[in-house]
Amino acid sequence: KIGSNPNLEDIYFYNNIWSDPTGNMYDFSDGDKSEVSGDLVLDRNLYWNNGSSIPADSWSIFDPDAPGNDDPNGVFANPLLGNPIGMIIPRWLPGTKQFRSGETTIRGEFERIVNLYGALPAGSPAIDAANPLSMPAEDILGRTRDASPDIGAYEFFVTYDLMVIS
Repeated sequence: KIGSNPNLEDIYFYNNIWSDPTGNMYDFSDGDKSEVSGDLVLDRNLYWNNGSSIPADSWSIFDPDAPGNDDPNGVFANPLLGNPIGMIIPRWLPGTKQFRSGETTIRGEFERIVNLYGALPAGSPAIDAANPLSMPAEDILGRTRDASPDIGAYEFFVTYDLMVIS
């Protein structure tokens, strides 16, 4: 029932990506700032609604008409993440002993989804844009973040192929 819940306490959203590649983000957030006791902080998050404005309603904790007031270091740009339209939803097929995607382990399926839809490609505005003081030491795959971490759960790494010249 609305109004009968206790206030939330000390809410912090740092270095997250909120992205809707369709531009149809229905409702960014539900909750009223007056229902938070203590801190309510949005800082250094990336927002993308395919060029459409971030939706607001009377219960939003984020005011898209004054984004600098809510997230003073917010990034409003396309993170270039994979588009989930057509995504193969994880489903185990007991008869084949694999997921619908062909993966045979939960870890393999998890990594497939992360790499397809959470991995930052080169050129993403999320790269090196996070506040390192508010970031976990490891990314979603358990890899150590570098000194200039990326916004989001995934840390972008440049890999180089070594060529042996004889």
